[in-house]
Amino acid sequence: TSLVRAVVRECGATLTLI
Repeated sequence: TSLVRAVVRECGATLTLI
């Protein structure tokens, strides 16, 4: 679903910040 993709994107953004 679109929700799952949104969560994955959030996770990726967090990894980028780290």
